Amino acid sequence: MNKAFVSIILSLFLTASGFSQQLLGTCGSSLEDNLLIKQRMLENRAEWQGKLIQRGGAPSYVPVRYWLVARADGTGRLPFKNVIDNLCALNKIYASLNMVFYLKETVNWDNQFVFDDPTSTLGQAYINQKMQTNKNAINIFTANVANASDLGVLAFYRPQGDYVVSNKLYVSSNGTTLAHELGHYFSLAHTFFGWENDKYDELTMNCSKPTPILIGGGFLVEYVDRKKPGTNPSKKNCQEAADGFCDTPADYNLGLGFQGPGCVYTGCAKDPDNVKLDPDELNLMSYFLNCIKQFSTEQGDAIVKDYVSSGRNYLRNPVYTPKPEITDQVNYNYPNANTAPLGYDTVYFDWDDVPNADRYIFEIAENTGFNINAKVFVLNHSDTVLTNLKKSKSHYWRVTPFNQNSFCVVPKAVAFVTPSWTVASDNLEIEGVRSFVTQISEEHPNLIIQSNQSQIISLQIIDANGKIVEFKKLSIVNGENNIPLPKLNPGFHLYRILDKMQRSNSGKFIIQ
Repeated sequence: MNKAFVSIILSLFLTASGFSQQLLGTCGSSLEDNLLIKQRMLENRAEWQGKLIQRGGAPSYVPVRYWLVARADGTGRLPFKNVIDNLCALNKIYASLNMVFYLKETVNWDNQFVFDDPTSTLGQAYINQKMQTNKNAINIFTANVANASDLGVLAFYRPQGDYVVSNKLYVSSNGTTLAHELGHYFSLAHTFFGWENDKYDELTMNCSKPTPILIGGGFLVEYVDRKKPGTNPSKKNCQEAADGFCDTPADYNLGLGFQGPGCVYTGCAKDPDNVKLDPDELNLMSYFLNCIKQFSTEQGDAIVKDYVSSGRNYLRNPVYTPKPEITDQVNYNYPNANTAPLGYDTVYFDWDDVPNADRYIFEIAENTGFNINAKVFVLNHSDTVLTNLKKSKSHYWRVTPFNQNSFCVVPKAVAFVTPSWTVASDNLEIEGVRSFVTQISEEHPNLIIQSNQSQIISLQIIDANGKIVEFKKLSIVNGENNIPLPKLNPGFHLYRILDKMQRSNSGKFIIQ
């Protein structure tokens, strides 16, 4: 297949509010791909000619599966947090169509061929193999690049296999790249269909030659005039040419490499009638990549018609029962700036359950950008314990609650500083009793015993040589008991408490 796309590198620019990514590149769906996509749109249009689509007021919930592809050794995989951010962005874009994408599942897939080049012979073969048994959702494959032979390709939809592939950099909180590809998935061709393999400025010698009436090997060129007749007496030119929609202005791929200023095309392009073009820079199916944000009314109608078509039955069956939206922010309990951890080597994190959330993304790092010694976990409970943090170090943590169809709570970050002392807690056998040692100074440890009842226990402190250096009976009360321990020599120690049933809790700690 001829894919003579122009590769354009990515660039970063500095704005007044900080760094943001400027999208420069192309969609890897070729001229031939777009022809197949447009044909499906025209078939849907014919099928629904004169009919009304019966749709209730409830949103349509659409299943999506993300394949998080990594190298053969499991490295390089897209972080799960990016999936959540991307779904939030996609749902905002598609909200005007009353469509909600829900997360069917994510699949961690270690495949070197797909990771390195999804368009290679082996890469495509492996993807097609997965597609044979996973045709119950929109399948999005995220890889290191979308096309190794053309690094300017950000993502593409392959109609022959009915799947989407994206460079992992573009699965993010900027949802426009995948919104474009899902537009293809739902039967939308490029607004400039026919111009994928040609550049207007080169073809017309920078507007010094007339615009041809055929392009791309025989496709009709679209005119500015929305009433201009087509080749079929019953059709208008805008219904036949380009993407086939009359509410998307003529566009000869004028957004390719467009960098502004602003989002207004000021070039010299004219149609074959010598009428100056005024493309829609905001249309998601164009290449004005830093401007795109919406579909036209006719495009939206085409998306809905494709969604309700018989070929997309698998998206609607079985019927999905949505979960309520998550609207509450996370209430963090500890640690925080005012409540330091009990020690640096065992830190307990706790936050309140968030209504309607069934999972949480827990992130911790040593900077507010969450990219220095960062750790990320997906949890189904509202607490966790980390045992490998650095002592005397500032840390930042945040929690993102989500469920299968609600992804848009923006987490706030909480800061705390780890102490320089250790805490130990293990081998807990006494029912209803939690115990651990914390050091409020380098020399003087405290034993913390949290009990659900008052009782008498025995305490032993044992040094590294196995010698019992402390033994006594303790009367503890219901709640938290803070028991100062005697001054001990530096080194390793073990504490042990026993209840009347001779069940024990024990733990290790170090005097520095």
